[in-house]
Amino acid sequence: MRRIYLVRHGRTDWNRQEIFRGKIDVPLDDVGRRQAELVREFLLEICAARGERLTKVISSPLARAREMAEIIRSGFDGAALEVDESFSDIDVGKWGGLYVSQVEREFPREFRTWVERPDEMRFPSGESLHDVMERAWNKLMNILDDLGRTGNATGSGDICIVSHRVVLKVLLLTAIDAPLRSFWKLKVDTGSVSILETCDESGLAVAAVNITSHLAKLGAADRRDF
Repeated sequence: MRRIYLVRHGRTDWNRQEIFRGKIDVPLDDVGRRQAELVREFLLEICAARGERLTKVISSPLARAREMAEIIRSGFDGAALEVDESFSDIDVGKWGGLYVSQVEREFPREFRTWVERPDEMRFPSGESLHDVMERAWNKLMNILDDLGRTGNATGSGDICIVSHRVVLKVLLLTAIDAPLRSFWKLKVDTGSVSILETCDESGLAVAAVNITSHLAKLGAADRRDF
């Protein structure tokens, strides 16, 4: 059995201000960098307890995820770092760089669709959840094939994927055959860890969602699901 750790990037100033990011490159803030360090420590503890090693960290190409991935990888000697566009954030099109309040005012119909029927939403000049599912899930299945389904055929060790809220929610929903309209029924906070495990029965199972206990040292620091 092998694990795939799904890590959401740490906090950015735009997360804190509730500004839509999408493909716009926004760096981690100081809290986000500390979250990255705490994720690294958490994964080191888990891997040691399991007697396993993290052999690869795969990151979205966006700076907030890439910096997170580099901090995590620094704790694991010999772990490879791979950047893959398949795990990049959803393209929010014209919403990029806008506050939630601005979007609600300037795109009232589309905003209502996003809140009430996210599976029917295509961001103006951007992507839909279905677009994200196609690119990210297909890549995840390729990774699973590389692991030999149960982790015994080709290669060994666990993998970490550092990505974004939308991408990770879509992957988790798809893994349990839940409809994309259930998008808002999952929380994936900044700096959180979710866990997938390879298994004989279905190839992949969700073992944990939105673990944030490792962030307790930050006290009340903001790690909202935005």
